[in-house]
Amino acid sequence: IFYLKQLIELNSWSSDQISEPDYECRLNSYKEISNNIEKLHEDKSEYLCLFYHCLYELNHSINDLSLREYASQCIHLFIKQIPSYQTYLLTEIRAVLKQSNILQNIRHEFLRHLSYLIDNNNNDNEDLIDLKRLRNYTDIEVDFFHNITHVQNHRRLRALKRLKLIHDEESFHLTTINNYLLPTVCSFINDVINDDTKDINDDIVFICLTKLSEKLTWMKYNQLFISYFRQLTTNKKILNLTQKRCLTRTVSAIIDGFHFQLDNTSESKLSSIVILFDLKLNF
Repeated sequence: IFYLKQLIELNSWSSDQISEPDYECRLNSYKEISNNIEKLHEDKSEYLCLFYHCLYELNHSINDLSLREYASQCIHLFIKQIPSYQTYLLTEIRAVLKQSNILQNIRHEFLRHLSYLIDNNNNDNEDLIDLKRLRNYTDIEVDFFHNITHVQNHRRLRALKRLKLIHDEESFHLTTINNYLLPTVCSFINDVINDDTKDINDDIVFICLTKLSEKLTWMKYNQLFISYFRQLTTNKKILNLTQKRCLTRTVSAIIDGFHFQLDNTSESKLSSIVILFDLKLNF
């Protein structure tokens, strides 16, 4: 059976070096899959196994660029041939973006796949339609997805400035913010906390965080605040000065995004609000 043969070859190991993958066999299998995807016309679980293996490759074959490139190519071909797979890819993208300790190059890889889905939105997904405003097909230098995945940090910050500009013109949908935009903005902060990058020297990260926080529901807003405030208070002994400074600015930016009415507020919610404003005064 085609898919079983390919799964075996995609997981093949070298007969000479047991701990090393058989790269030639794996690459040939990807080529075979690419050549046969156009013959697949049904959404069968057998094919989904191959699709998920490609997603696994993007997450775990960190240093194997050739395998990652072939996996990405196959993912695009699967999406083109079986549009329903778009849902599975979007689920994986959301999961990756929300991981606070995900490696930057993996995150960027999935953001590039998100831009591909935006350009090839077969299921009329509302979030993808909303995100399409960030695309610029006439000038790639101002395109959000081109810049947010750029190797240079100042280009990624440029993407956030573009995000703020478009959000100010017309606010993004709440689901778009929760699923894609807020995790992307928070990734700049998480990279500092994880000691993957140096300090954030541009206020645009915190400005965007405030702007997006202004659109959140109380539950999501409170979760966001607590997640960073706890890191600042419980890990302060192991955090360096740069990380403490970043977390302090993060908590302050979230508080600046407070936008809730105090009428008919429950006692527990009100107590949380009092704590927020007390912290803001201390900052």
